[in-house]
Amino acid sequence: MVPGVVESELWTGPGGLADQIAERTGSSREEVLESTHAKPPLGRMGTEAEIAAAVVFLCSEAAPNIAGAAWSVDGGSVHGIL
Repeated sequence: MVPGVVESELWTGPGGLADQIAERTGSSREEVLESTHAKPPLGRMGTEAEIAAAVVFLCSEAAPNIAGAAWSVDGGSVHGIL
């Protein structure tokens, strides 16, 4: 499973990816977060709960025949997985 950007401490916390990207690019933290929210077709970052729901489904009895598949849980950012 490949998660996209997730609104979590990794991105939004102090010293997180938003701060690191802002420092490298000379942008503000707010500009980085605004740009990151706008990139996925859904127009927002994913949530930890959405990633967890995909993991729970794949580990459940509802998905017994899923094996060797790549799942992109990214709000439509990746148009296909090869």
